[in-house]
Amino acid sequence: MSHALDDPLTDGREAASRHAWREAYDLLAAAAASGDLTPDDLTALAEAAWWSGRLDEAIEHRERAYAGYSDAGERKRAAMVALALFQDFMGKGSASSGNGWFGRAERLLEDEPDSVEQGHLSLARTFRAAVMGNLPAAIVAADAAYESGGRYGDRDLQGMALVLKGHALVMSGEVSKGLALLDEATAAAVSGELDPMSTGLIYCCTIASCQSVGDYGRAAEWTVEANRWCDRLDLKGFPGACRVHRAELLRLKGDWPQAEEQAIQACEELQDFEVSVTAAGFYEIGEIRRRRGDFAAAEEAYRKANELGRPPQPGLALLRLEQGKVGAAAAAIRRTLGEDLDPL
Repeated sequence: MSHALDDPLTDGREAASRHAWREAYDLLAAAAASGDLTPDDLTALAEAAWWSGRLDEAIEHRERAYAGYSDAGERKRAAMVALALFQDFMGKGSASSGNGWFGRAERLLEDEPDSVEQGHLSLARTFRAAVMGNLPAAIVAADAAYESGGRYGDRDLQGMALVLKGHALVMSGEVSKGLALLDEATAAAVSGELDPMSTGLIYCCTIASCQSVGDYGRAAEWTVEANRWCDRLDLKGFPGACRVHRAELLRLKGDWPQAEEQAIQACEELQDFEVSVTAAGFYEIGEIRRRRGDFAAAEEAYRKANELGRPPQPGLALLRLEQGKVGAAAAAIRRTLGEDLDPL
């Protein structure tokens, strides 16, 4: 897209304010090329880069914004950028870097106990605990984040706290209670009450949670809404995540050609953007190809999923079983379960 660059900085700020992310990226990048940007403008450029599918650029701009806020003594703003970098690096699969940025945010907020930023720190704690499998801790942190959002009137914080608590409850076996919270959070997203980041993450978390417990009717309903939202905002990264969910639903309906097309497109859109979801996309491609009898291509897709951090089971074990390799299938499942089972 080309623009008349009479005042790219002013025009870029305006585009970012209305969430025209690709336009904002072009304009703010042009402004950055011709002069230094303020930390606020670097933060806006990072957001525009992120929504345009340029994760590495987003990280670079956030790191510069963090340095600018830190130099100016703006600890709370620096902490919020650090939390964004925590999420960015976790998305890339770089947990050590992500945890380092979380630690910086935690340190910056030590002397700010009564602030909405503490609520966002609690939200990050929720995510970390869930990733580590500590679901009780995730629920406690989500409650703290929700309470902070209510105290400071931050609807986005409340919506994210609800969806992460709902997910943790579902994973803990309290499915009905968890799904009710997921529906509540997603209803807020559909209504347009929340910002784009919160909306997208709520959609993704809700759909994934529904699919994890086999509630495909609910997952399909929210997938339709998520796809409409992505199309309306002309987004880059989130459509890929939505397509992974759509591919699974199409596979379950038996529309394997369309399912494979959606999964392949998802992996292309998510390339260098969100490692865990890209891995899920390749696993889905493997599942589809296995059902279509294309075993060699299925194995290649499972291999790519595994390289990106998504274990290839049970799909690869089922593939070995369909190939008549019963021993290899059983061994793969044993390794996955971590059990030393006696041979039958």
